[in-house]
Amino acid sequence: MHEVLKALADPLRLRIINLLQKGELCVCDLESVLEATQSNVSRHLSKLRSAGVVSTRKKAQWIYYQVKPEFAVENSQLLAHVYTKLQNSPEHYSDLDRLELHLKEKHCEEKR
Repeated sequence: MHEVLKALADPLRLRIINLLQKGELCVCDLESVLEATQSNVSRHLSKLRSAGVVSTRKKAQWIYYQVKPEFAVENSQLLAHVYTKLQNSPEHYSDLDRLELHLKEKHCEEKR
């Protein structure tokens, strides 16, 4: 549990978790929505994955991330608390708005 709480103690990682509650996303999705660099997003995803919070699925050269289903079940109260608290953060709604826009215009798989 210590590693999980440590992984969730970073504001950017909390924003990532908040976006992943909406569904599976690739690094380029998160990069665009969070307005962060690929290396920064990847580093934070790696920490979340090491803590068992997120899992991955590979499709060709793309890696998709999601909140690990087992983690979500075992930690449903923790995640509910986190999601509730995130609703009070200034970035919450702007992140979700940018995600919705990004997904409508998504072309990252077509780029390569």
